[in-house]
Amino acid sequence: MIAEQAQGSCKDKIVFFGSCSVAADRHELARFKKHSGASAVCGYTREADWTPSAAFALLLLHALAYYKSLPKAERWVRRTAEGLCDHVGFAVLWE
Repeated sequence: MIAEQAQGSCKDKIVFFGSCSVAADRHELARFKKHSGASAVCGYTREADWTPSAAFALLLLHALAYYKSLPKAERWVRRTAEGLCDHVGFAVLWE
């Protein structure tokens, strides 16, 4: 439903869903990416307490601001916080 409402509203943007398990359904994530026009969509596939998910969100936002490239930011986050990525179930769909 949110995918249809987002029609083109995220064109060429990176969308980060910081709520638990939002990215668990890769099909829905891909659908949102397609309908919204986002260049990338990422989020958590697992349930996690707010502290680890907030820590991860800060690392991800830092990486996106610093690297200006999702592939480079994703590599940095996965190297730097491998355990945290696993804990929250970080998932990314990009071009």
